[in-house]
Amino acid sequence: MDHVVFLKADPLRRVAEGLKRHEIRLSRTRHPAWRTAAGDTLLLKLSGGGILLRATAREVHRFEALRPQDIDALADLFCDPAHPFSRAYWRDRRDARFAVIVELADVSRVHFPESHTPRGVFNGWVRNFPHAHLATPATEEVQRFEFPIGS
Repeated sequence: MDHVVFLKADPLRRVAEGLKRHEIRLSRTRHPAWRTAAGDTLLLKLSGGGILLRATAREVHRFEALRPQDIDALADLFCDPAHPFSRAYWRDRRDARFAVIVELADVSRVHFPESHTPRGVFNGWVRNFPHAHLATPATEEVQRFEFPIGS
């Protein structure tokens, strides 16, 4: 299955640089990411911008019926100590009942037609995306693209 994952600039840049290896979705209800499976294609889109990266889901971890102490335990396992906002992300979502943690692999920059880029997606995830085949390897110009600073 093919998915489009919406990310702010800083997390997207960190994926591109190989510093962020997991995409984590914590929610009170089952998030659309729940149906992600190992081997699925993820197209990573800049919030408010275009699709810039393609990755493969290497492993997918799903957790449900979570309690705040379970969120704390998952944070201990998956929190990025090098990223200053990582611990706050987990702390702010201690009321989550569900967690999906996708290990990212084979990340590459891509070109994707703007006309087929999804917009206005409330939960930041589109599953069963029918246009993933339109993503092509990025040109040298796109390979050098600088991500905007900020989030």
